[in-house]
Amino acid sequence: MVYKLQKSPHIAKKRSTFSIMLELTAVLAVLFIYAVIWNFVAREAEYGIHAIVIGVLSILTCVFADALWALPKLWAKDKEGKLLPVKERLVNWGDKILHSYGYVTGLILALLLPVGASAKIYYVTVISAFIGTFFAKSIFGGFGNNVFNPAIVGRIFAQLAFSSELKTVIGETSFTGVDIASGASITSSLQNGGWTSWFNNASPNISLGDLFLGNYSGTLGETFAFLIIIAGIYLVVRKIIDWRIPVFYLVTIFVASLIMGFASLQGVYSFEFALRQLFIGGALFGAVFCLTDPVTSPTQRAGKIIYAMFAALITLLIRYKASAPEGVAYSILLANIITPLIDKILVGRSNNKLALKASIVSVLGVGSVVFGACYGAFNKTENDYMSINAHLLDNALLEVDGYSETKVELQDEAASTLKEKYRITSEGRWYYSYVVETEDGYSGSVEFATLVSPYDLEAVSYYYIGGDEDSLGLEAAQNISITKNMPFAIGDTLVNGGFASATAYSTYPRIVSALKDAINETKMSLGISIELTLEEKINQLTNSINLGAASDIAEVTTEAALIDLKATFTAGGASYYYYEAHSDAETGWSGSVEFGLIINSENEIIGYSYLGGDEDGVGLGAAQTIEITPDHPFTSESTIDSSYASATAKKTFPAMEAAFKACIADASSAQ
Repeated sequence: MVYKLQKSPHIAKKRSTFSIMLELTAVLAVLFIYAVIWNFVAREAEYGIHAIVIGVLSILTCVFADALWALPKLWAKDKEGKLLPVKERLVNWGDKILHSYGYVTGLILALLLPVGASAKIYYVTVISAFIGTFFAKSIFGGFGNNVFNPAIVGRIFAQLAFSSELKTVIGETSFTGVDIASGASITSSLQNGGWTSWFNNASPNISLGDLFLGNYSGTLGETFAFLIIIAGIYLVVRKIIDWRIPVFYLVTIFVASLIMGFASLQGVYSFEFALRQLFIGGALFGAVFCLTDPVTSPTQRAGKIIYAMFAALITLLIRYKASAPEGVAYSILLANIITPLIDKILVGRSNNKLALKASIVSVLGVGSVVFGACYGAFNKTENDYMSINAHLLDNALLEVDGYSETKVELQDEAASTLKEKYRITSEGRWYYSYVVETEDGYSGSVEFATLVSPYDLEAVSYYYIGGDEDSLGLEAAQNISITKNMPFAIGDTLVNGGFASATAYSTYPRIVSALKDAINETKMSLGISIELTLEEKINQLTNSINLGAASDIAEVTTEAALIDLKATFTAGGASYYYYEAHSDAETGWSGSVEFGLIINSENEIIGYSYLGGDEDGVGLGAAQTIEITPDHPFTSESTIDSSYASATAKKTFPAMEAAFKACIADASSAQ
């Protein structure tokens, strides 16, 4: 018998490159169309239009770059040195363009770009698409000869050259659903707040479900995790991509992130933390559509695994330690660089060099796990709100207004008892401590504290104090994590996952009910404070700045703009003017901010009290942070710009300053 020897790999059924690329294009087109529809429906028409234009410009530019490179086909000659017929030259030119697959690069690049701050994203798209196609593919000899993934090169060029234009919102508007800070990416927001912080693990305003479904602002295609996963499975089944690359890349990131979560003391929340690391940024999209590029990835099976794990390790290093918060694109580029080296090292019979292959895979795997463990150990979970609560427990009367040692029985369904209730003057929040009795049949209780924000009426922290519940019930209580945007997180995970016991089922709902009681208590407290008499308001403000009790209050009226009420009073033998005023935002920004001021006889603002308003959250936040001293009557606008860099805050602050000056001018004329 004669055996026919062939070099590996052995393909059972030959498929043309053209048919494979067409099928890949169809999958990318589905993702792009979904992104366009989502922007039209979930956001505004302008976002959908931007998405369409970005896609069209990216594809046309990439095809144009291929057409430039294929121009020699237009003056091709036959063997005798004569020009070929015009029709044949045009057909050859078109065929060369078609089989350069610029439309695939264009689609991938478009999906890697955000909608953009304005129409400037259009020229960013064109320049980046041309750079990626012509300089990363064409000059290397065209499709099949390129060393780097052209779409990734284009995306990195855009990031380096036009970072200010890569924004998730248009102009100064914002998506009013689940969104990230204007112009910021999730990864940059998480990097700024600390990757292992419990609050940041919830991602800015984004739940795990919204991360999975893509209900937030980001680049056009990388946010829809569920659709990318479906596309990946389809491409693997159709043998368009090799399953080893996305699987080993994502598993390496997941395992390293899981170890990082446990090392940073996140407990059972580490699993969700690890999942979030896969859903945020470009990890999923890069794993399915970019790393798997057959031209720039290794040919051998073991080489693909090494290539994927190397890219994963680089992603972890750049994401967590480098100044750039997202490392996927850079890791793919570096992995492309070492592809020839991997192929060269592993060349030979498939059963040879098994020890070498296993050693390289082991080093990359262990390196990723060790990095995750070290990063987590040196960046343990921090929670500023918990620190505030712990400080309050040690200093129970720190800046407290009333209600000390007040014990009030609340609704019996929650079986909760309010032990203490304080108003934290410096924080503008209300502090509560509760004892929660578990359901009949389960003995014991849990004691905890919480802070409630009076501005958005949400629990903004949770602090476990102690209790005599059984261990599982107490463990459930200890692991509750609360953020401003997830006030009662994460009950499903705690009860149904990590603490599936009857006691935990009993404890958790009662704690949540008590937290809701705290919010309702704050609402009632605010309702009472709004009805304070003028004398009570002045006394409250004078006491907060140590003027003593006010006396000789004489209410007067004024026609001055922005001033709602003026009163004169004496305290400590000196005369003062009390004003209640409002600051209407500029035209186009609805709402106003109300505040109280105390001005002395030297026309200096010596007290400021935020009263309320109907501005948006950021505008109110700007008003709440203003601090006034005799030497610094109007707080620095630069502080507002850095802390509340939004158009609303920038409109609110000057209007408030104008109102301050109007009050001072009125006090001056009254003298």
